[in-house]
Amino acid sequence: NNHLEEGQSIHWHGLRQLGTAFMDGVPGITQCPIPPGSSFTYQFTVSHQSGTFWWHSHYSNSMADGIWGPLIIHSPNEPLQRGRDYDEDRIVFITDWVHDNSEVVIAALA
Repeated sequence: NNHLEEGQSIHWHGLRQLGTAFMDGVPGITQCPIPPGSSFTYQFTVSHQSGTFWWHSHYSNSMADGIWGPLIIHSPNEPLQRGRDYDEDRIVFITDWVHDNSEVVIAALA
């Protein structure tokens, strides 16, 4: 659900959109932005891809405001062996950190 005041889209960074380019989340190219107050469900199948990926907003400055996150895809051919090979998963994101939202930061650059 888009509860923000501007359109949004989500890009699945690193995933090959085989036959589903319209789910790639690039506004104005592969889809229209999701309007404020609206919902959109991304539906695609991830085939022959496993690993650690990430998703992020691909609209305006929303990524700078924290609309991003991890996406871990386990291979169906390699069963998860948690507890045997390792104890737990940990995800670390390294990114810039500012004290204001992106609108304030961009206005200060002008």
